[in-house]
Amino acid sequence: MLAETTPAAAERLSRLYYPNAFAGDESPPLGGVDDRLVKLLRQIDVGLVDSPATDAALNRDPAAAVPWMTFETRDTEAKPGYARHVTFRWAQQQPRSGENLDLPELFRPCRHAIARLRRWAFFERRDEGWRTMIPYQSVHLLENLLAAPDAATRTASLEQLKDEVLEAMTLAEGLRERSISTGYLALRISRVRQPSVRSFRLFDRSLFKVEVSEIGTLGRYLEYEPDSIELVANSDGCKAKLRLTIDLLEMLSLIRGGYRPSPADLQGRFVNLLIFRNELLNLPFERVLLTPDDESFYEVVASSGKDTGIRLAITRRQTAGAGQEAKS
Repeated sequence: MLAETTPAAAERLSRLYYPNAFAGDESPPLGGVDDRLVKLLRQIDVGLVDSPATDAALNRDPAAAVPWMTFETRDTEAKPGYARHVTFRWAQQQPRSGENLDLPELFRPCRHAIARLRRWAFFERRDEGWRTMIPYQSVHLLENLLAAPDAATRTASLEQLKDEVLEAMTLAEGLRERSISTGYLALRISRVRQPSVRSFRLFDRSLFKVEVSEIGTLGRYLEYEPDSIELVANSDGCKAKLRLTIDLLEMLSLIRGGYRPSPADLQGRFVNLLIFRNELLNLPFERVLLTPDDESFYEVVASSGKDTGIRLAITRRQTAGAGQEAKS
């Protein structure tokens, strides 16, 4: 194989280098079997994460796309990284847009080559750009929480995670007014198409807290790291819990960036969130938000007393920075 100079030989040789050890679009060697850990690592293959700017640079000129590391025993001026050189040359030999090929024939080998280049860039770039290439951009939320050096940092990470999750849930319900979403979780009540007035139940953020899942006394005998956390709501002794996995956190992070969940998302990662939502709607509540146009907001608050019974107060909420105006 080393003596051959054909693109097929270069492809086979490039596949053997370490960045492709856990490639999600590769199969185990002939006669080999993936163990459980390898299968899990293939699921988070950095080569399958699209990054348009990095991908375009790698496709145009891999050697100049990122600041590459150099290794004293592997790279010299006369021979700057034979392994990378083989992969770069093989990638440059893939079909280009000027060739007379159908789109599938053009895209398939090109994407395959860029995936290999992306893995090399992830492992051997000198800058901090590798952080943007991982599949889960929200993993830092869990990392900051689980690896907190002290109690104060852990508490701050818990609050940050809670705020971001509740904000994403409010955005998923269709309420984007910052002056409200920063203080409450809003759950939409009306599900009628094109309603004249949309209504939301408001839950104060102080009702919620984030807890790290523990395994109890087994922790004294097993070395482990929690793989999920729980968002817990407690109102008048009634509780609702949501297990926050890395997949759900990633979806909520995308929602905060403007993504709208698809029907497939609602039937997959969002199932636990929908269950949690239904549990919250069954908890006691005292605030309802009404809006006819997503610009004017009216808050209805219920209060009770021994002599007055249940009283309702209606307050008009202005948009962020405009304050509140009592109406009745």
